[in-house]
Amino acid sequence: MQILTPDFFHLSSVVSTNDEAEKRLQSSSFVIVSADSQSKGRGRNGKTWSGNPHENLYLSIGLSYKSPVSALLPVALQASGALLILQLLQSLTPQVHYALKYPNDVYALHEGKQSKIAGILIENDYLGSKLNSTIIGIGLNIAQESFPDSLNAVSLRMLGLNYKPSDIVGYLSTLIPPLISKTIADPAVMLKQWEDTLNIQDKAIIIINKGQTGIAQGISNDGHLIVALPPFSGETLIITDGDSVIYDIF
Repeated sequence: MQILTPDFFHLSSVVSTNDEAEKRLQSSSFVIVSADSQSKGRGRNGKTWSGNPHENLYLSIGLSYKSPVSALLPVALQASGALLILQLLQSLTPQVHYALKYPNDVYALHEGKQSKIAGILIENDYLGSKLNSTIIGIGLNIAQESFPDSLNAVSLRMLGLNYKPSDIVGYLSTLIPPLISKTIADPAVMLKQWEDTLNIQDKAIIIINKGQTGIAQGISNDGHLIVALPPFSGETLIITDGDSVIYDIF
């Protein structure tokens, strides 16, 4: 397997690292963009991803494609972003219990609570049915020590770990190229690893917007959560929005 080599850019302040990655893809097919701060970071479903300058990781991975790619690749790249951060955290701080929440958030067990420490946003650009580019945005709470209660967030500093954003960027710069190259070479393997790591099979799922509870049946090929509904006689619901479900992550 050929390991792809990215062009790396670090900036002081940006509107969004995803936006910067999109610009850099005009002259490169594989980029990593990080910043000390971003003013309008994006989260899923039109939400924002905010954090203090110089205290957290703001990083995006951008890929452009000259030829058609596997239909599995967009979901596999989303999965790779979540697995990347989980792998990093587990290697740096094995004493902390981390887990993925469907589809791509990373949580830490902190003071008996499930608290979010990282999120991944994937943005795909299509021309018709052809995938032109993919951008994976990553936010990781590192040194920030307070968050609004509504966010239920935690950082590495709050877990008692003293890392700087530049430390994390350095670690990721070595992890990203082989992981992205592996994902492009065999997206099905990455999807299977993601599903296994999610460990969501047969868990009770509360579907917030429907006021229902079901049982997770697994992940579809397009990355959606399949939930069996009572009385469990064959009816299922396809979940496309991870923010609409609650379950016991750990």
